Amino acid sequence: MSNLVYLYGNDDYLLDVKAEEIINKWLAQLPDAEVVRADPDHLSPGELQETLEFNPLFALSRIVVLRDPPWLDKSGRQSKKYDPVIQVFNAYLACEPEEQMVLVRTREHFATNPVAALLKKQAQALEVKKLGEAALEKWLKAESQVRGLALPPVFIKKLLGLEQDMYYLSNVLDRLALMEPPLPPLPELEATLDSRRESKVFKLTDALLKRNAKASLEAHRELLQQGEPILKTLFMINQQFTQMAKVKYFTEQGWPRGDIEAELKMKEFAVRKFSGMCGAFTWEEIEALHRRLLEIDISLKSTSKDQNMQMELLILEFCRLGA
Repeated sequence: MSNLVYLYGNDDYLLDVKAEEIINKWLAQLPDAEVVRADPDHLSPGELQETLEFNPLFALSRIVVLRDPPWLDKSGRQSKKYDPVIQVFNAYLACEPEEQMVLVRTREHFATNPVAALLKKQAQALEVKKLGEAALEKWLKAESQVRGLALPPVFIKKLLGLEQDMYYLSNVLDRLALMEPPLPPLPELEATLDSRRESKVFKLTDALLKRNAKASLEAHRELLQQGEPILKTLFMINQQFTQMAKVKYFTEQGWPRGDIEAELKMKEFAVRKFSGMCGAFTWEEIEALHRRLLEIDISLKSTSKDQNMQMELLILEFCRLGA
């Protein structure tokens, strides 16, 4: 069976969950594997070939992740445009190394795209389907319980009626879990659903702490389109980054999770979330990024430099070693 997996679906949240599940399963089999999260947007066919080439001199095993490559888009009838990519994958599949796993993840499968057709036929093709209403309601209740939220059934129904993607729903639950208990009355809870901007800010901070450049830039641009002040976004980034660093410190000191929750006055789900993210940053990187946050804060308040450009540069600095 091929070690090339083609993962597709129409909900980013479920796709990301499934992708991480696959990667973690591979890491359990190959604990010393090097994980390479390439940026397919900037991969020419030649660079794609170089990315897929496995040299055991540098790593005993590898996991290569290609997220939302542009050559899996809808306009797939122009076959000549995709021929070089097809040739790369055909050559790779002809002599596929056992010590390398490759995951190609895309938001939607287009049958007319020749690269997608090849992957659907030759790779392990896995479709991640959107949850139906009953399954989504079950997920909302389970995620609420994980965060220690006792949400009224009528509010759960309200969330279902929004017909929003699961990242939005997850961010709503995160935001509610950060409130001091008890939760406000139902009318106030429903009013929080109008705060789409704040939800987008959480989407941005989560993507940054996962070092996912593409998702971070998309969330930042959505905030700009909605008129969110950049200084407020910077404040939220700094706040979440500082909380993550605190969790990293106490975790490395060997503190039990319950003691960290009490010390930082954070809920269990938040400590658990940051615990899963803090390993992606060294202390040298944390110090450098805190310094950059301060520099950009001063620059935004005291100079006329392009604010959007400064934020995008910050995002790329956060993610340069990530996805």
